[in-house]
Amino acid sequence: KGKGKAKASIKGQVLKDIANRDVDEVMAEIMAEIKACDQIIAEAQASEDAAEAGLVKAQTALAEAGAGVEEAKSAEEHALDRLRGSKVSKAEAARRAQAAEEDKVETSKKLKLLELELAGADAKRQLERAQREAQEAQAAAQKAFEEARRQEKEAGGALKASPAE
Repeated sequence: KGKGKAKASIKGQVLKDIANRDVDEVMAEIMAEIKACDQIIAEAQASEDAAEAGLVKAQTALAEAGAGVEEAKSAEEHALDRLRGSKVSKAEAARRAQAAEEDKVETSKKLKLLELELAGADAKRQLERAQREAQEAQAAAQKAFEEARRQEKEAGGALKASPAE
């Protein structure tokens, strides 16, 4: 049940978003959103790599800080602070990457729905054109039938007039 509602709400949202807009404009906007999501993912990955490098650097600094007790204690505190910051940065980068990936998936769903809507709209236009052509053909056939009937009556009238002469 939950998936059905989610799909319906996504479709409803997409239909609401494009209700009074050009499909090409909406498609371009969604493609731009996908590119922005890809950019965010790349930035998050770079940030995560930098955080990992910072983490390694902080761990190295902590290992080298064994010379003097006060110096070691101060260096250890500093390294731990950098380590905590790096872990926070890494977690934040991972969270942003996950959010960007989710946005990309959502945008891909919207794009697929728009493609389906566009295909449906084309099919509808083709059906309407075929219906118009069928109506025109029916009207032409009705006209031809009436013309044939009129000619038949004229021929029948001419036949009746012929024996009388």
